[in-house]
Amino acid sequence: MSQHDYVIENQTFPATRTDLNNAFGAIVSQNSGATAPSTTYAYQLWYDTTANKLKQRNADNDAWIDLFDVDQSADTASPSAGAGGDTLTGIQTFTASGTYTPTAGTTKVLVQLVGGGGAGGGVDGQGSTTVAVGGGGGGGGCAITLVSSLGATEVVTIGAGGTGVAGANSGGDGGTTSFGSHAVATGGDGGGGSTAAAPSNTRMTYGGQAGGGTTGDHVFTGTAGGYGVAGGTSASEVASGMGGSSFFGGGERSRQADNNGFDGRNYGGGGSGAAVNNITTNYAGGDGADGIVVIYEYE
Repeated sequence: MSQHDYVIENQTFPATRTDLNNAFGAIVSQNSGATAPSTTYAYQLWYDTTANKLKQRNADNDAWIDLFDVDQSADTASPSAGAGGDTLTGIQTFTASGTYTPTAGTTKVLVQLVGGGGAGGGVDGQGSTTVAVGGGGGGGGCAITLVSSLGATEVVTIGAGGTGVAGANSGGDGGTTSFGSHAVATGGDGGGGSTAAAPSNTRMTYGGQAGGGTTGDHVFTGTAGGYGVAGGTSASEVASGMGGSSFFGGGERSRQADNNGFDGRNYGGGGSGAAVNNITTNYAGGDGADGIVVIYEYE
């Protein structure tokens, strides 16, 4: 540990050599010491042995800038807050609409969100030797964006998953999810409904269109809901449409017997269609899953 004012006095040679060696010692040790050097220069380095930080003098030579935090026991170093790169300081997650308030010190956020999933289509049972299948709901779209110009607060809107309706009705559409005006993603459409009929040829019921990201640095489309299929001439060969997946996955499996569709699993996943054969009961498609907003805070 050594520090020096880097002024070589007019002196005899042995003293000059000692002065030079002391200056070189300060240079190779990064002017290390428990306190700052008494004589400072613009852009000068100083290793603070009290705080275990490597610092640099600013251009105006009136303040120190923290560069690295050093762990001497582990022999590691990491950029100090605000030096060299952004530091992830927290994550906030919204699964219901609300207001986002940045944590103190936050300078930018990375936002990832998905819209709500569409519901599967319903079916109208018509009795013996009839079949019907609903289409799957579409998965919600996704948007990812980096926001550096944050307001004091930002409005967060979570798109609800679509609701399944019993009978030969299309499933409800998923809602739009947004983070202020910075990122927006639409929900998936509901799958088509179907009225049971005698199986004579293969019958198909359309799945819902996927939602898409509409605003953001990176936007993605979910996957569409699957077609429901009643095959051949048998009243037992039915498979409803699978729910479409979002960026987080979560589309649901099809129904192959008399029942409501399965609800979407993960955020933005579409519900599967309902299925019915040989009975008069009406069934609803599975509900779509709600959207989500995930906010990564950086300093």
